[in-house]
Amino acid sequence: IVQIENVTGTVYISVTAGAEAVANYILFKGETSDFTLKATNKEWDGTVEYSTDKNTWNTWDGSEIPSANKKLYLRGKNNTTFYNKNGVQFVLSANAGCYGNINTLLDYENPPTAVGKNCYRSMFQGCELTSAPELPATTLADYCYYQMFYGCTKLVSAPALPATTLANYCYQSMFSNCKSLTSAPELPATTLTVLCYAGMFHGCTKLVSAPALPATTAVLWCYQKMFQGCTSLTTAPALPATTLGQECYKSMFYGCTLLTTAPALPATTLSDGCYWSMFQGCTSLTTAP
Repeated sequence: IVQIENVTGTVYISVTAGAEAVANYILFKGETSDFTLKATNKEWDGTVEYSTDKNTWNTWDGSEIPSANKKLYLRGKNNTTFYNKNGVQFVLSANAGCYGNINTLLDYENPPTAVGKNCYRSMFQGCELTSAPELPATTLADYCYYQMFYGCTKLVSAPALPATTLANYCYQSMFSNCKSLTSAPELPATTLTVLCYAGMFHGCTKLVSAPALPATTAVLWCYQKMFQGCTSLTTAPALPATTLGQECYKSMFYGCTLLTTAPALPATTLSDGCYWSMFQGCTSLTTAP
């Protein structure tokens, strides 16, 4: 549920998690029990605070902190990135959902609509996360969401990704090996960048449908391994691109064993390796492009 409040000319957007409105922080909410949260690396460049009641806030150094009543709140100030050398990785001790605008970790008083290079790279990799926070940024930077939810095997749905202008590697392997993910977010961008969608849903074995891919120019490695190993995928998206870059579709549907029909491939300008292993291992494929 999205609630918009107009307060002295400023618009705040709140998202309800259960019966609780989430604003100016992110909320971790345990599925069945209390939990702890820690960060394997403290690499943020400003401050992050935590609370269990939204009244008392404490500065967090990344060490293990407990929830209370199955809730834990985080907010940040003066941060530009959560990745320096190794990247922050959140570790939950039990299943929990994450709610609210992730950019309140950058500045909870004025969440930005742009994210910087590497900003959330690998943040939830391998985490016991059941739902993802909002990712409302409309301006992206290289590697900003790279492997952000890699290996989150309990994650069942993906957040909206509204950006229409992409950056190199921005979504690469973002949901790779999210084996409980059943649906993909819309991907409205029409201008692609190097490796932008590469491996994005690799190994998502429960993904049953693919998002539309409206771009008419495919660039270097942009769709490489995007749906490789998606063994529940039955239908491929339309691929309207007429100009193809090197290895742009390499292994895109490799091992999609339930895929029965290949999309039309209208491109008239090709590049080296553009269709390399695109449908290899698609053992149910009965219709060629």
